Amino acid sequence: MRLHDNPALHAALAHGAVIPLFILDPAILNARWHRAAIRRREFLLAGLRSLDRALRSMGSRLIVRSGEPVIVLGSLVAESGATAIYAVEDFSPYARRRDAAVQTVLPLTLTDGVTVHHPAWIQRKQGGPYTVFTPFYRAWRAWPMPRNEEILVMRQMIQYLVANTGGSWLRMADEFHYFVFQ
Repeated sequence: MRLHDNPALHAALAHGAVIPLFILDPAILNARWHRAAIRRREFLLAGLRSLDRALRSMGSRLIVRSGEPVIVLGSLVAESGATAIYAVEDFSPYARRRDAAVQTVLPLTLTDGVTVHHPAWIQRKQGGPYTVFTPFYRAWRAWPMPRNEEILVMRQMIQYLVANTGGSWLRMADEFHYFVFQ
């Protein structure tokens, strides 16, 4: 949940004004592995507070809603007139089902960004994912690392928007896009 190197935010900003959004998904928060992890929840909430402070320092803010993502997003799209939703692609089985459900009814665009290399790129020669770590690690290491310039582009774009919009890039166009932090 960082601003300076987030490809979904970068993609959303390239198409107009954004409404930064985080959805507290009950399917995740109420899952046994998350419900029992108090520190994990505290870490998430601290990250959201930090993200909101960073956005506020640039004239924006983080909107936090709770509920099933497809319902929350549908309501917010109707409320704001947003024409697109951008989020970083996640690869857990739940995230894939969630995102597929959202994409069937809403204009969701997924970007790379959770992993250094997209999982589809790291495949066995016979096809399919690795099931043993060492061969996976070797194949992963064979891919080039992102260049520093690719990572720093986001920071430069945010600095440009703050300098040229007086920091009010939350509502600088009639067409809104949700940028969903996951």
